[in-house]
Amino acid sequence: MTQRGHSNPVLIRIAEILLKHRIAILLLVVVLAGSSAYYYNKIPRDPSVEAMVLDDDPDLLAYNHFKEVFGNDEFLLIAAQVPDLFDTQVMRDVEALRKTVENIPYVKEATAYTNVRTVRGSEDSIVVEELAPEIPQSAEAMAALKSRAMAEKDFIGNFYSADATTFGLVARLETLEGEADSTETRTQITQQAREIAAKPQFAPYKISIAGVPALKSDLAETQKKENVKFEIIIFSMLVVVLFIIFRTFGGVFVTIGTVQASIFVLMAAHYFSGIPLTMVSTILTPLMLIYGVSSSVHIQTHYALQAGEGLNRRAALVAALGATLVPCLFNSTTTAVGFGSNLVSAIKPIREFALFASGGIMLSFVLSFLVVPTLLSFFPTPGKAVARAHTSGWRVTALEGVIRLIRRHRTAILVINGLLLVVAIVGMSQIRVETNLLEYFRPESPIRSSYTFIDENLSGISSMEIVIDTQSSGGMKEPDVIAKLEELTTYLRGEEDALTSVVSIASFYKRINKSLHGDDPAFDKVPESRAAAAQYLLLYSMSGPESDLYDFVSSDYRYGRVSCRIHTLSSAQLQALVERVKHRTHAIFAPLTERGVDVSVTGAAVLYANMNSSLVWGQIKSFSLSLLLISIMMVLVAGELGLGLVSLLPNLMPIAITMGWMGYMGFPLDSTTAMVAPVALGMAVDSTIHFMVRFRREYLRSHDYDHAMAETVRLIGRAMIGTSIPLAAGFLVLTLSEFQPVYVFGLLSGVVVALAMVFDLILTPICMVLYKPTYRKKGLVDLFE
Repeated sequence: MTQRGHSNPVLIRIAEILLKHRIAILLLVVVLAGSSAYYYNKIPRDPSVEAMVLDDDPDLLAYNHFKEVFGNDEFLLIAAQVPDLFDTQVMRDVEALRKTVENIPYVKEATAYTNVRTVRGSEDSIVVEELAPEIPQSAEAMAALKSRAMAEKDFIGNFYSADATTFGLVARLETLEGEADSTETRTQITQQAREIAAKPQFAPYKISIAGVPALKSDLAETQKKENVKFEIIIFSMLVVVLFIIFRTFGGVFVTIGTVQASIFVLMAAHYFSGIPLTMVSTILTPLMLIYGVSSSVHIQTHYALQAGEGLNRRAALVAALGATLVPCLFNSTTTAVGFGSNLVSAIKPIREFALFASGGIMLSFVLSFLVVPTLLSFFPTPGKAVARAHTSGWRVTALEGVIRLIRRHRTAILVINGLLLVVAIVGMSQIRVETNLLEYFRPESPIRSSYTFIDENLSGISSMEIVIDTQSSGGMKEPDVIAKLEELTTYLRGEEDALTSVVSIASFYKRINKSLHGDDPAFDKVPESRAAAAQYLLLYSMSGPESDLYDFVSSDYRYGRVSCRIHTLSSAQLQALVERVKHRTHAIFAPLTERGVDVSVTGAAVLYANMNSSLVWGQIKSFSLSLLLISIMMVLVAGELGLGLVSLLPNLMPIAITMGWMGYMGFPLDSTTAMVAPVALGMAVDSTIHFMVRFRREYLRSHDYDHAMAETVRLIGRAMIGTSIPLAAGFLVLTLSEFQPVYVFGLLSGVVVALAMVFDLILTPICMVLYKPTYRKKGLVDLFE
């Protein structure tokens, strides 16, 4: 089959200019990429929950206000199981562990059952003292200590389990500000805590460490390791696949070098933007590695074919650039639109990822057409053996089989597609929305096993905070406010399947009242007058540190706080819990709203619930925008509405089937997998554009639809396979990730790319032949013909 070069004078002129200035272009790219490489691993990371919520979320604003009033709510929870907590040696070791952890920089205080403060009565006053001011030396004294500890219901689940076999050490962090408020700081804190736990004195206890700092640390560290791992694996995979395709080391070097230059420049731009890498953008580098080969493969495939027809190196390069520039431009644009459609997401990290991913796609296109022909011009012209590799072998055999299949079984193929679509729609209806940071990790990972252990033996790690604003100084001493606070606390403790360790200033009032009355259970209640409340607080401050109270009220007693721990829940359960708590909280305090009393329910768990609910509508908006914009582009490329819409059908099928499979497999829709559909649509149309452009040329030459179909499949099919296999294989490499969402994203994306190749090779030709375009109207591509 004779290959025809592109005759458009504008494109030929562009190609000639690129080759004329090849050395200057190469030096410019080398300098740019080399200077950018310095910033590659310097981008800050932010795997926090706050980064994943809506910018204007009222609960986020309330959470930030909560931290302004009560300080940082972050803590490390260190726990271990022992035969008996009330053993002399165990208590000594726990106290030694507590003191050592408390000396870690940025740890404000560390509390365990050895030093947590209690209240007891003494005539007409109270005594605030540590639960164990000294370690008992006799069995009788130890038994008495255990009895007192088990009577402190607020401590159970926080500092020890009900069966006295598990201890919990709570290390509260200082309020981190400026440069200290970073993932790096939290990583240092977590690492030091783990180093302490590994010391010979404490190692036998098999200590578990969890909490927000540990979670952020492990997310960031795993992201770094994963990026390195994926780069090595994807690079190795690309080298093998590209060598099979090109049969020359030069072709492999050119492609890999171009992709890496794109990555360095993009990540330098990311660094200078000041935007950190989040849980979503961790896949940015692997994505660029995977997609960056597309334009290079198309250029080199056409180059080898032209060289095989006897053209010299320069003429073959000019012809290849002329034939691929326009379709590759449209390809990159549609893919960028697919990524860019996520800019409408309500979640900031998804918008940021969309911005850099779409920009990276266009950057890769530009560098491919600057670097690939420049580098190829320094390598020997592909010989006939290389050309034969593109015109014979397994790819050619497979494509001839595709042509026979289309000609003989066209009707059966259409029927099967219809059935697959119905099955896919049923599967899509079963997709559930689920976001659980803990499940991002493999079950055997230290952070997940620690969370599981603590969740099963103590209280949960996630927190829910309820803030009461009385609008006046001393408002938390008013008896009607205190009564409502106690009513709320009682309700929250009734949610025992979900909530644990519900503590507020009401807990202090009740403990003081009971202590003043000889520990009579009848006085385990809140004060009924402002004078009594003020007296209780004064007594506590005279005997113990007033700072204990400021964990649950502001220093002017305007604000009050109810702090709850939450057991691990599914996102649906968590969302339902948050809604129940919000409804009940506002109902309880409704009688006080006329006085201006305001309540807000916030905390990390609430932010998670809000993020989860926004994902569905975010994905629907992103996919709708992607579909609209790409539909318009396809119509403009085709030159007529009908042909543009028909060309979309083969691209919607692989997405529908993949999303349906997602539902059948039980893969949840989360912050990462939510991007699959709009991104997949952008990538899926790439091969369709190449097919449409070539089909038009072949038909206008032969005026025979069947002949145009066969010739287009033979030529474009090779490039389709050459780009789709590395792309699908690259995405499937992501299934080696330790992060479940990245694993699922890689799996789904790999499947959708492979399916898109199949449907573009089989369904697109059928659609074109059945539609029978006349090409009387000109599309954008005609401007370059």
